[in-house]
Amino acid sequence: MNAQKTQRLAELEAINTEKDKGSKSTWRNWTRSNEFFEMIDLRTELANEKIAAKKKSPPSNAWRNDPATEKQIAYLRNLGIAIESGMTKGRASDLIEMHKADGSVGSLNGWYKDGSN
Repeated sequence: MNAQKTQRLAELEAINTEKDKGSKSTWRNWTRSNEFFEMIDLRTELANEKIAAKKKSPPSNAWRNDPATEKQIAYLRNLGIAIESGMTKGRASDLIEMHKADGSVGSLNGWYKDGSN
């Protein structure tokens, strides 16, 4: 449907270009035509659809599954938190945020105080 609207909009803009060539009072002729109002409506619809599509797209959390960075691992070690093998960026980020929030994250013999492992 979007492709059809885009194609029709291009057709209407081509009509506008042709009208520009033929008359000195183009604006008056063009603004009184049905094509003008159809073009304005299509532009508005397409813009609104684009805005709605952006609002519906949830932010991507794919980064959370990437391996933890060296900086995250070093920071967690400085905090005294045990490093899990295969720790992800998301897990490291969560542990860092928990520590910043209340300092409750830490390890006791390799187990997290929050019981999350």
